[in-house]
Parts: sequence; C-alpha cells; structure tokens
Amino acid sequence: MIIPTIRPTILQTIIDPLNPYGGSAIIPPALRSLVLSWQDASKLSAVYYGLNQIVTNGNFASGTTGWSAVNGTLSAASNTLSVTGNGGNLEVTTYKSTSTPCVTTHKIYVKVKIRVRNNACVKIYTMLHGNTGGAYLTSDLVLTPTQDAWYTKSAIITLTDQTGNIDVFLRHTYADAATASGKVMEVQEFMAFDLTAIFGSGNEPTAAEVDAILAAEAYWEGTRSVLCNPSNKYFWYDYSGNSRHMHMSNLAYAAGSNLDSTYGFSVDGVDDFATITDSAATRLTTGGTLAAWIYPKSLGESDAGKIIDKSTAVAGANGYSLNLYTTQRLSTNVNIGTALLSSNNAITLNKWQFATATFDGTGRHLYVNGVDVTASGGGETALPPDVAGVVCTGNRAGATDRTFNGYIDKPAIFSRALAQREVRQLFNNSRRRFGI
Repeated sequence: MIIPTIRPTILQTIIDPLNPYGGSAIIPPALRSLVLSWQDASKLSAVYYGLNQIVTNGNFASGTTGWSAVNGTLSAASNTLSVTGNGGNLEVTTYKSTSTPCVTTHKIYVKVKIRVRNNACVKIYTMLHGNTGGAYLTSDLVLTPTQDAWYTKSAIITLTDQTGNIDVFLRHTYADAATASGKVMEVQEFMAFDLTAIFGSGNEPTAAEVDAILAAEAYWEGTRSVLCNPSNKYFWYDYSGNSRHMHMSNLAYAAGSNLDSTYGFSVDGVDDFATITDSAATRLTTGGTLAAWIYPKSLGESDAGKIIDKSTAVAGANGYSLNLYTTQRLSTNVNIGTALLSSNNAITLNKWQFATATFDGTGRHLYVNGVDVTASGGGETALPPDVAGVVCTGNRAGATDRTFNGYIDKPAIFSRALAQREVRQLFNNSRRRFGI
C-alpha cells in the first residue's frame, strides 16, 4: 500500500497524533506496539497525496504533440484538440501512449471535457489498452450528445489482462463511415490517474470523490501534492504505523467542527460507514481490544448501531463486533456465539463516552469510560477465525443495515485484550478533549 505524503511542518511540529496535548500521550508508550489501527479526525488537514497525472499534454498547451488519430485527423488551437473524421470508419479516435505500466486490478481514473460539433454523433466513449496486449476496456461517457454542448465526464476503469504501458483513447461514433466523414469532436483537459498506485489497493476513492478533489485544483502536469479530500474529508490517516487509511463513504464532519477531533465524524443512522482494508493482524485470532469515543443520538438501526465491525453477518460471524443494543446497552459478539452484554443504561444518549470491548481465550469485558459494565457473556472464550474481511466503523461490514447514529471519534483496535487499568488510562488520557 502506498503511504500518503504527510507534510511534516503541519503534522509533526504542531501536533503529535498520539500526544496532542503536549502532556500524557493518548496512547501510552507501553501500548503503542499493540495498536493495529488508530484514526484521529483532527489530523486530516495534514494528509496529502501526490496525484500523478499519467497523461502529458492533456491540456493541449503543446498542440497535438504526443496525440495520434485513427480514421481521422488532428489539429489544435487555444488548448483544444479537434478530431475530425476522414470517412475511413464509423468510429473516429484519438489516442495517446503513457509511460505508466499496466497492473492487473489497478483502477484508472479518467476525466475529460469534451463536445461534438454536429448532431449525428451516436456516442462518445473512452478506452484503455495495454500497448503490448490484452483486452480493450471501454467506458461510455456521453450517449447521443447534443451538438456544441460541453460535457465534463469522468470514469474509473479497472485493468484486467492488459500488458505493457497504458494507452488512452477517446472515440466519437456515428451510424456509418460516410456519416463520420468531416464530423468533429473537441477535447480539453484530459486527465488520468492510477488510483491504486496513489491510494493503495482497496482504498481507491470513487470517481465522484476524485471529482471533488479536482474541483478545487487547476489543471496540472506531472505530480502535485493535494489534500484528500479538501471539501468532504474522505480519508483519515491511520497513526498506528501500519500504513492503512480509513476510507469514508457518505460521511461528513459535524458542522462547525473545523477538524476538531472532539466532533469526530458524523454517522447518519441510514447508510454511512468507514472501512480499513483487511490484514492478518486485524483478524484478532488470539484476542484483542475494540475502542472508540462515541456520541450516540439514538441506538441506531434496529437498535443495534455498529461502532466497529469485522464480520460476514449481523452477529460478528467470522470476526467480531462492538455495537449498541436495546435498553441502552453495549454488546459484543465474536464469531456469532453468545453476545457479551453490558448492564442496562450503560450508554447515555447525546453525550460523549469511551466504549471499549476486550476479548481473549479466557473471557470478555465491556467498559464505558474505563468502568467495567459487563453484565452477561463475560465467560465466553471463543476467538475469531482467520477469515479475511474489512473492518468497518459506523455500520456492519458488507452491508448498511446497522448504521450508527451520531458521532464516532478515535476508533482503535489493539492486538490483545487490554486490562482494565490500561483501558482506564486510555480514557483518562483523552477525556478532557471530550469535556469529561
């Protein structure tokens, strides 16, 4: 996985992500080696990624340099490439070779501003190919485009069996070769990025998310370090040292939070969630600890809003789960089994609290603000199986039917069951950030 570029003047000299107060560290030094994942909202403004534009002269400042045509001719003026059909075929193409290698399963984002100067065009589409072989991969951009209307379109294409370097194509299509003759397509600002190379496998943003990143940026060549995401904050950086990112879906920060981790991120009780990719370590096959600061507005969907979940079914199947439950309880399941339940009213709505679950081969515990609130199921000793799966925050892994409703901050996973004194230390080291 690619580690994002962190601007040290922002992240390292102003604030230590594990010690934001300049006093006792949130994660005590003795526990840092146990941290598998630790996300902190307040540092997102310091996370930058190097977006490497793989297409040179995509704004046509150098005219037609590097671009070629099939069944057509090229010309360029005022940063606009014109592709004119010559009657050789019903499809008129412009293409460009890149120096970016084809890697199977890599996701390639493409974006273009484009129009046709006629009313006979059937379709505009983009295509990727390996310059030494493999299938041609296509994505429709505009069907039956309107004459002279500019379209700004993006798409993500996943590489399969392509070999060599990536070739990028743009085509406009007509009913037949005769109709295509003399018809013009104009192109501006063609951009392409290998998202997998930039963000890491499993962490690639959607086309809409990349659109949002680029909305605040002017066109550029080469590599530029940009905040991801400057408007909606789709990524948190994982400060555990494991080079993971939390990929946030449909999530937004609380209004007025100004990236203050007191507010964490807002989960709407409908379909929000965030994930980190699977790793052998986060399967917790020998036990572990799940912890997060939570501000529940309700108990969430089905009165069982998920705080942290790594499973293939509702009750922690093939993994584990920490969630809210009826009568304002905490609940934990490990690979289905008997639920570990807290006492009634252990959770307070509309208030910040530190929720923690620990489990290993000897027993389980639930804590709120460092206080053991275990009521039943504490003697369960089953452990998660070694089954792959993402870790989800704010919802059930693989579904959106157990959405948390409220705020979640500083979700953490530790590689062993922490003792109560250690849980209490975590609570004490961060409580004043949450006004407790």
